[in-house]
Amino acid sequence: MRAFAKLTIGIAVLAAAGPAGAARPLATEDAWTLGPERFEFEAAYEHATAGEHGMGAALKAGVAGRLDVGVAVPYRLRPDPAFCPADVSLKFGVAKGNGEGGGWPVAVAFTQCTGEGTWRTALAASRVAGRVTAHANAGWRSGPGGSGGSAVWAVALELAVLEGVVLVQEVVGAGGAVDALAGARWSTVADVAVDAGARIGLGSGNAARRTVLGLTLAF
Repeated sequence: MRAFAKLTIGIAVLAAAGPAGAARPLATEDAWTLGPERFEFEAAYEHATAGEHGMGAALKAGVAGRLDVGVAVPYRLRPDPAFCPADVSLKFGVAKGNGEGGGWPVAVAFTQCTGEGTWRTALAASRVAGRVTAHANAGWRSGPGGSGGSAVWAVALELAVLEGVVLVQEVVGAGGAVDALAGARWSTVADVAVDAGARIGLGSGNAARRTVLGLTLAF
């Protein structure tokens, strides 16, 4: 659940992102869909070292065996409180599989930013090996008005360390910007999870640091 993260506060909230990325706090897309008549709600808060704050909510629905639709609405708390353009997303499972001996699941995700006139698409693959789950993305993000654009990519690892506790790490690239995240997800009740993570921009001139907190409900 969360597509490629947009790398700015207020839009980075709920990432990709968008409402269709891998389980929070990751922005990397996974290759699984929810399934018919299944829903997922996410709420998130983000704080940047520059004094910027943002929050947001996302809802995703499984409308068919291989198709999810979703919408994410970020809100900038500081500076200049305001709603940010919403993201609308689709994800289609191209190849089924459980990510283990049952094959490699592959999905295609598409996200449209309603207020900016930009879109992004990505091919996602996932793989499970014991306690480790890996995800890889490759795609394209358009420029304003749908013109121009740049390549986007992401890799992520999830490690189940204790019952209900998963450590996560990812690297996400979009154009010349690269972000890295480390965090954890905790769930003791079925279909309810909380998460926390720290994200940092890599490379000269991109050293912004952000803390993210989130809640996920599946039903």
